[in-house]
Amino acid sequence: MEFRIDNKAINLASRKEIPLIAKGKTGNIYRYGSEVLKVFDGEIKPQIDHDTAKTMTKIHTKRILLPKRLLMCGNTFSGYTLNRIPKKGTKKKMVTTPKDELVCSIRELEEDVEEISANNILLSDVSPENTIFNGKLYLSDPSKYTKLSLAPTEDLNRVNQYQIYLLLSELFAKELRTMNFSKSNISQFRELLSLKDNEQKPSEYLDYIIDDKSNIKEMIKAL
Repeated sequence: MEFRIDNKAINLASRKEIPLIAKGKTGNIYRYGSEVLKVFDGEIKPQIDHDTAKTMTKIHTKRILLPKRLLMCGNTFSGYTLNRIPKKGTKKKMVTTPKDELVCSIRELEEDVEEISANNILLSDVSPENTIFNGKLYLSDPSKYTKLSLAPTEDLNRVNQYQIYLLLSELFAKELRTMNFSKSNISQFRELLSLKDNEQKPSEYLDYIIDDKSNIKEMIKAL
C-alpha cells in the first residue's frame, strides 16, 4: 500500500522519519515534521468522511485543531495531519495564568466555533481527554466532527458553543465564577454554572438556548 500526502509518497514503516507517538482505538498517531499524522485503522470505518475533512482543511482556527492535509491510499481517505502542539503545560499551570489569558482562550474558542459553524461543521466528543494545555487550551481531536449541510448556521453555532461552554465549566468552574464576565461574550456561563449548581441536566440548558421550533435538537443524537 502506498500512502500519499499532497501527492507525495510517505513511508509509515520508517520509524526514524515518522515515529509512532501513540496508538488509539481508531488508528495510530505519528510525528510528521511540524505536524502529527493520524492514520485510520484499516479495519475500522472512520467516523469523519473525506468531504468533511476536506472542508475543515480550509477553515482557519486558533484553538480548535482541524485537519491540515489529508492522507490518501489510492482513492481511499486514510487519515489527516494536524498542527503539532508541544504538551508543555498542565491544568495547574493553565489555571494559574492571568485571568486575561483565560478570557483570551475563551474568546478565541468562541471565534473558532463561529467559523466552524459557518462551514456547517458539528463538533463532537468535546471532552477533557481531547484537550491540550500549553499555556493555552486547544481541542485536539476532530475525528468525530461531522458536516451538516442543511443545518441552520445560527442553531448549529449554539450547539457547538454549548459544548465548549460545558467543557470549560467542567475544567474551570471555580475560576470562571470569579471572572469578570462583562469583559467577554460568555454570559451563558452564568446560566450553565447555575444549572450545574442546581444539578440540572445539560439537556435542560440546551432547551434554554435553542428555540423549541428548531430541529437542531436532533443533532445532539450524533454527539
